[in-house]
Amino acid sequence: MVDQIEGVEESGDASEAKNIAFANQVTERSQSIAEKENQIQEYITYVKVKNAELNRLSAQLEEIHQSNAWKLISILWKTRLRLVPRGSLRDKYFQSLIILLKRGYAAFRGQRMETAYQRFKKNNSITTQGLGDETETVKEQIRRQFTTFFGYEPDLDNPITFNEKIQRYKLYYRDPFFSSITDKYEVRKYIAEKIGKQYLIPLIGVYKSFDEISIQDLPHQFVLKATHGSGWNLLCYDKNTFDWSAAREKSTQWLKTNFYDRYYEWAYKSIKPRLILEQMLLDTSGDIPYDYKFFCFHGHPKFVQVEIDRFSDHTRNFFDLNWTPMPVTKGLPRSRKSIDPPQKLSEMITLAEKLSTGIPFVRVDFYALPEVYFGEMTLYPAAGYKKFDPPEWDTIIGSWLHI
Repeated sequence: MVDQIEGVEESGDASEAKNIAFANQVTERSQSIAEKENQIQEYITYVKVKNAELNRLSAQLEEIHQSNAWKLISILWKTRLRLVPRGSLRDKYFQSLIILLKRGYAAFRGQRMETAYQRFKKNNSITTQGLGDETETVKEQIRRQFTTFFGYEPDLDNPITFNEKIQRYKLYYRDPFFSSITDKYEVRKYIAEKIGKQYLIPLIGVYKSFDEISIQDLPHQFVLKATHGSGWNLLCYDKNTFDWSAAREKSTQWLKTNFYDRYYEWAYKSIKPRLILEQMLLDTSGDIPYDYKFFCFHGHPKFVQVEIDRFSDHTRNFFDLNWTPMPVTKGLPRSRKSIDPPQKLSEMITLAEKLSTGIPFVRVDFYALPEVYFGEMTLYPAAGYKKFDPPEWDTIIGSWLHI
């Protein structure tokens, strides 16, 4: 009997010890959670401070770009691009003069001009750290490609022109959000959330392979696209005469290809290869409607590129936001037609502004029937390898992108 009582007492002591140990564990975990919460709050505060600093530096750079001294530097740079052969002795003199003016103006203001923003990005952006040897290899490939297209080497460390800055954009701006808005299926979620699903082209289906498409269930007309590339589109005006064999072959090739490997456009690199079918949009004449492409810099649309008769006699015009024609071409001739502003131009400008908020540069595309439909968002127009004519527009447009 005594032995039994002693056993109960020992059992009670063991139970109490377990309870104490459990209570200690709970306390430790509570403290750990509290520490994590404090760390999160500290990080949130840190991000707010850095965002405020970033906004201040961006405002300073905008002020610099509006200054008379910066305009003088821009004039000299344009003169160099137009009149001075690249690599010549005069070219080196012009570069030296421009550098001296930059440094002189920077000293006068007590700051370094374009490097202020770049230094902030280098020290505080997670997208520019830890890129390693792979980025150096890609950088060299981009340098070679750019030289092939333009006939001179780009300055990737201190870019001036729009096309040079797009190369830097591809190299160092690696926000996963960029992939989501580049993916032609995933971007639909962003559009629905940001401006409303009424602006989305009706979706027929999304597929992992061509064989998943049920041809008999498709509408008479549609557009077949790859979600992970650019220009990978097939238009079907009549599914009974559509070349399904060629479509299968082409689609299968798309799904095997990583679009990033061509021109190193980073946002495409990790997109899941898929196919989507969308409703075909046609205007009152039964043609593909004009494509309105808004070039947005730091959340502000600056001008619009209009694609005219894209699948027949393709031409391209540029307009400012007041619909004044811009004296520039890019890759294609201007249309001889009189291009009137779309009825809902102001609505498209507002939508482009909403969609581009918080993004250094993005091109936002729309169709107008006159109902407005979203087309796509593009971070690297023509991969940054298409010339402007006259070439000084490459520098003018580049001055709006501060990276």
